[in-house]
Amino acid sequence: MPTAIRLAGLAVFGLFAWFISELMKPVMPPGTNFGGFSIYNAIIGMICGWIIMGPRHGLKVSSAVGIGLTAAAVTVFSCLFFYSVAEMVKQSFRHVYGGPAEAVIGVFQLMIKFGLQALTPGIITAIIVAGVVGGAICGAVSRRWS
Repeated sequence: MPTAIRLAGLAVFGLFAWFISELMKPVMPPGTNFGGFSIYNAIIGMICGWIIMGPRHGLKVSSAVGIGLTAAAVTVFSCLFFYSVAEMVKQSFRHVYGGPAEAVIGVFQLMIKFGLQALTPGIITAIIVAGVVGGAICGAVSRRWS
């Protein structure tokens, strides 16, 4: 059921995921084909904002900020997982892995590799600010239109 806080979480975290995706493009290896990178991340951010912020009503500022940081962290983890699984599937068609267990381990190795590429002060700061501001906005919407 759509509520004001669910819609706010969808909009705010989708927008922040798109913005942070655009910040990540310069730190990726040259020649990277981004395709729908920002759009896919925005959709993942929207889903996380809807699911994580949605059930919370009448939040205090500190609770809203904490849940916003959680939503930002889950969004980052989900994006890393999504792209790692996609890369693992591409590599498995090239017979890089010896079996299913190696492929599953490969997903987590790719998550670490992609996470380390994004481990810059600007992106980390943007993720933290997005979680704090997004949580505060959703908390204000929750208090206003509960």
